[in-house]
Amino acid sequence: MNNLLARIPLVRFLIPFVIGIVFTYLFKIQIGIPGFVFVIFSIVLLLIFQRKLLQHSLKYVGLDGVIISFAFLFLGIGCTSINSNNNNLNLVDCSKKTNALQVQLLSNAIVKEKSVKLAVEVLSWRDSLTWKRSNEKMLVYLKREPGSEKLKYGDVVLICASPTAIDGPQNPEEFDYRKWLDRQGIHAQVYAVRDEWKIISRENGNWFKAAALDLRSYFFNKLQSYGMSGTSFGVAAALLLGASDQLDPGTIQSYAASGTLHVLSVSGMHVALVYVVLLKLLLPFEKRRWGKWMSIFLQLTFLWFYATLTGLCPSVMRSVTMLSVVIAGRAFNRNAHLLNSLAASAFILLIVDPM
Repeated sequence: MNNLLARIPLVRFLIPFVIGIVFTYLFKIQIGIPGFVFVIFSIVLLLIFQRKLLQHSLKYVGLDGVIISFAFLFLGIGCTSINSNNNNLNLVDCSKKTNALQVQLLSNAIVKEKSVKLAVEVLSWRDSLTWKRSNEKMLVYLKREPGSEKLKYGDVVLICASPTAIDGPQNPEEFDYRKWLDRQGIHAQVYAVRDEWKIISRENGNWFKAAALDLRSYFFNKLQSYGMSGTSFGVAAALLLGASDQLDPGTIQSYAASGTLHVLSVSGMHVALVYVVLLKLLLPFEKRRWGKWMSIFLQLTFLWFYATLTGLCPSVMRSVTMLSVVIAGRAFNRNAHLLNSLAASAFILLIVDPM
């Protein structure tokens, strides 16, 4: 048992890190960046002090493990509180005073039958007196028309409407959509017709994410150019590109009733299949000089290209990150324990987005 624990040190540190994330979410803990830096600095001083104590007595052996565990606990708390919006003024509470919003799209527009759905971040909101800054997330619904359908990630839009609360479940045991959105930091929604919104500027987002979404849109158009439409297009887009938002409710209900709905979501299984095919195709490189490094470079390139192709969806990001850690270990002849590789990928993903 001790030998196993020695081979998976990252798993031991991941546990207090995840506990810190859970505590922050459940109890709405906020320590801010200054408080987070102060706590980590204090823990570093404690580690130095513990090393000094070891020079005089061996009874303090093992204390460093406890201190490091607390460090990862506060790291989880700090990462989550910094990434959360708990300190924001809730727009729903101020809805009666809010008469305008400046928002930036977090993804491309999702076109429905009669409306267009947007996931946005509020840059600022205006009451009767002045503009106030914000970074709260919310959903926006616009009437479907040529202008709203062409909205893309990074676009900044002015909306002259007041936000409302998201409705909770209406029936017992019904899926709580409001709670699911709350975990993603989305607490409000707004409906606007054509005269209530206008584009202020375009393409203000991260260039890499914009390129990923543009690439995904390119393949959407390719599928449609081959004559796919309706249900067939939705299923193909979900299977190949992880675009479950292209499925109509009837198709989703049919697959759910047959117990095969999971097939329509790109997951680790799809990434594993891509990786196995890559290993077979790149096997001849292993026998050449520098072939090993060329093979590893191509593996990482194709895996991240596939992740980009799916729009960097969370399930694919988890799998590709883990495989990247495993491939990097193979590059340096480090056959790390699989649980350690899984913990390393979990650290990377949770630090970037704890929620």
